Amino acid sequence: MLSHVYIFVLKDYEQGVEAGEQAIKLDANNADAYATLAISKVYIGRPAEAIGLVRQAMRLNPHYPYQYPSILGHAYYFTGQLVAAVPVLQDALARNPERVAARLVLAAVFARQGKQDDAAWEVEQVLTVEPDLALGNIADKFPLKDPSQFNVLIEDLRRAGLK
Repeated sequence: MLSHVYIFVLKDYEQGVEAGEQAIKLDANNADAYATLAISKVYIGRPAEAIGLVRQAMRLNPHYPYQYPSILGHAYYFTGQLVAAVPVLQDALARNPERVAARLVLAAVFARQGKQDDAAWEVEQVLTVEPDLALGNIADKFPLKDPSQFNVLIEDLRRAGLK
């Protein structure tokens, strides 16, 4: 939980990663600790490191919640593994159809793949859940440390049809 607070509230990325690593040291079988460290790695700009961590979380908890495939989808997207991102993001959405962050990343994936109709549909679905969502107010959903990483996401979402 402390890692989450550091990343999402305080924007202290290094402390967020450190807290996640400490949680794993304290309990190496805590699947949520691996998943939290994984999303911290995505947001600090090291998404490749997140893939193994979230896969470990899924092994430790084979009945994992929707957040795990969502995090994995984020990691795949930010490492450019778009084909791998689609089924895990769809898995996250099958588990929780109102998961806005997963749906936005899926829209970004489809936009980058040139699947405009699919991307636009995902954006439509997001706007049914959060009608006021716009490009200018998604930073809280994606507290990315690296502005260039955030700009890539914004551009993909713009191509997907989010205004």
